[in-house]
Amino acid sequence: MPAGPPPTDSAVPDIPGAELADTWLGFGFYGVTLASALVNAAALWALTRGLTGVLARRRHDPGQA
Repeated sequence: MPAGPPPTDSAVPDIPGAELADTWLGFGFYGVTLASALVNAAALWALTRGLTGVLARRRHDPGQA
C-alpha cells in the first residue's frame, strides 16, 4: 500500500499574515493586563496631580475653606 501525502484541511483558508494574527492573539491576556495597568497608572497620576493642585491652592489662599 503506497503512502501518499497527508490530507489537507480545505476548510481553513491559507490567509497571508495569519501567523502574525495568531501571534497577537497569544498576547491577549498580557495585552489586556498591560492596557489595564496603563489606564490605572494614568488615573492615579491624574488623581495625584489633582489632589496636589487642590492642596497647593489651599495652602496659598488661606481665606478659602
